[in-house]
Amino acid sequence: MYRFYDYACEGCGERFEAMVRMEDRDGVNCATCGARGRRLAPRISLSLGAYSRKTLWDAKQDANLAREQDHAFAKEQAKGEAEFFEAIGP
Repeated sequence: MYRFYDYACEGCGERFEAMVRMEDRDGVNCATCGARGRRLAPRISLSLGAYSRKTLWDAKQDANLAREQDHAFAKEQAKGEAEFFEAIGP
């Protein structure tokens, strides 16, 4: 099985990511200088499952609602301005 691992080069210090087999994860060399790469601690990812999907969906719905309300407000404002200018005349 292949996985992504983060490394820091022991020669030049460059950080890089490599996709390697789990058995070969400690034998990765830097592409820049060829020195041995030191594997860094894995990144932690947190999945909230259905809750996170629901939250993202709700955020999108809230953004759409806000956009519609802004559009409706702008229409009403333009209508009010037009009535005002008609009332005061040229």
